[in-house]
Amino acid sequence: MQLSHPSRPSVARHVLKALLAPVLLLALAVSCGGSSSGAGDADRVSADVSILDVGYATGDSATSVTKNVTLPTAGAAGASSITWDSSKAYNISTKGVVNRPPYGADVPVTLTATLNYGTIQTTKTFNLTVKQVPTIQFIFHSDNHFGDATKAGVVFQGSTNVDSFIVNGKMRDVMNVLPTTVAPSDYGVGAGVAFGNFDFIAQTGDIGSKSVPIPDSNGNSATVSFGQFKTIYLDGLTLKDNTGTPIPHFMTVGNHELGNALGGPDVMVPAKDPAGVIEIYNRMMNPATPLTAATFDYNKHKIFAPRVVGGIHFIFLNMWLDAEMLEKMTAYIATVPTTTPVMLFMHTPPEQTGQYFRDPASNGTDFPWAGGFNNYFRDKLNPLDLIAPATALGPNTVPIKEVTAVATFLKAHTNIVAWFHGHDNFNQFRTWNGESGADFNANDKNWLSIPIFRVDSPMKGKDAAAKDYTKASFQVITIDPVKKEFTVRECLWNKTNTAGVNLAWGMTETFPLTNRVR
Repeated sequence: MQLSHPSRPSVARHVLKALLAPVLLLALAVSCGGSSSGAGDADRVSADVSILDVGYATGDSATSVTKNVTLPTAGAAGASSITWDSSKAYNISTKGVVNRPPYGADVPVTLTATLNYGTIQTTKTFNLTVKQVPTIQFIFHSDNHFGDATKAGVVFQGSTNVDSFIVNGKMRDVMNVLPTTVAPSDYGVGAGVAFGNFDFIAQTGDIGSKSVPIPDSNGNSATVSFGQFKTIYLDGLTLKDNTGTPIPHFMTVGNHELGNALGGPDVMVPAKDPAGVIEIYNRMMNPATPLTAATFDYNKHKIFAPRVVGGIHFIFLNMWLDAEMLEKMTAYIATVPTTTPVMLFMHTPPEQTGQYFRDPASNGTDFPWAGGFNNYFRDKLNPLDLIAPATALGPNTVPIKEVTAVATFLKAHTNIVAWFHGHDNFNQFRTWNGESGADFNANDKNWLSIPIFRVDSPMKGKDAAAKDYTKASFQVITIDPVKKEFTVRECLWNKTNTAGVNLAWGMTETFPLTNRVR
C-alpha cells in the first residue's frame, strides 16, 4: 500500500499554529488579569498605593509623632515591595524609629515610600511632624577631686584606699544608664517615666585635688587630674542629647584649679600648674587663640560663660558672684527678657568669708600670699566689713558689704531662679534669703527667696565619702518650661555599695521656674 504524504500547505499551517500558541496564551492571560503584563503590575501597585499609610502609636497622628511609627514593607492589596526614605533620618529612621528633637521646636519630616511590582515603580509621600521633647534635662556634679583616695577606713565597694579614678568611673557608669532609668513617682517633672536623653552635664569645679605632696593627696598634678577627668567623663560618658550628639560638659573653676594655677603659701608639686584652668577656660570661653600656660594671666582670664538651652539661660561663673562677676552679670542680664529663666552655676555658695578676696595689702594685681588670703576675687575686702571687736580685716572676716551686694542684685533680677554650687561636699536643697548680708529682713514681704543647690563630692562628701558610701550622690534636674517648674532629684549612685550599677533616689523637690521674690 502506498502511503500518502501531507501537502506542503498543510505543513505550513501546523508550523503557524505552533508559533501562535504562546502569543494566544499571553493574550488570554492579560485579558483575565494575569500578572505577566505591565498593565497588571500597574494595577497591583495602584491598589497598594491607594491604601498605603503610616502606622501611628496610640495617641499619635501625622501632626503629632512622639513614638515609633510603623512603615509597611509590602503592599496590603497587590503585594508590592516597599522601601522608605526619610528627609530627617535621625528623627524618623527608615525603620520607623523616632527620636524627638530637643525642647524648642517641632521637626517636620517627609517620608517617601517607593513601591515596586514587576516593571512598575511609583512613590507616595507622607508629611509628619515629630514633637519636641517637653523637658530640658541635665546632670549636676562637682568636686571630683582626681588625685585623692577614699578616706582612711571608709569602705567603697569592698575596698579601702580606693583611687579617685576608680570611684569617679563607678559614678560615671551610673550616669550612663540614666536614659533608660525610670524617674521615681514623686509627683515631680517627668515622674514615673524613663528620663530619656539629657541636654548637658554641669560641673562646678575642683575637678582635681590641690597638687600637694603625698600623703595629703595621691600626688597628681593639675595636668594629670584633668587628663583623668577627660578619660572618665569627657570621653567615657555615652549620653547623647536629642540631636544624637554626645552631651556637652559645661564647667567652671574651683579653688583647687585656681590654687594649682596661681601657687600660694602651700607647698605644691609642681609649684604652679594652670592646666585645669586653661582647659576649662578654652572649652567654655572659646577664645580665638586658645589659652596656654605661657599666655595665662588670671587677672585677665576669668570664666563667664552663658549657655542657652531651650530658651533658658545657664550661666557659669568664676568661683562666686563677686564684684567682677556682678559687673558681667549686670551687663548680660540686661539683654535677657525679664520673663526668661536664668540659672547660675559657680563653685561656692552665696555666703562667703574673706579668704578668697584680695589681700588688703595687695596692689590689686599681685599675689602676695600673706595673711591667709587666696586672692581669687578681683576686689579687696571693704573696710566696712570690719566689725568690732576685730581690728583688722582677715581671711575669716564676713564680707557683709559684698554679700549684701549679691543679695541686692538677685532681688532686683527676679528671673534668676536657682544657684547651683559645690565646694561644701554634701547634698542640700535650701532657700537663701540674704543671710550674712544687710539686705536680709524676715519681715519684708518682698524679701529674697532663691533656691540654692549644693551637691555632694564622690571623694570628700561629708556624709557619704567620709562615713557611708551608700549616701554618695549627684543631682538630676528636669525642667518643664511650659508648666514653669523644675524638679531636682538626688541620685544615690552607690546605694548598696557593691560592684555594678545600684542606684536609688534620695531627696527630691520641685520648684517654680518663675520670679522668686516674695
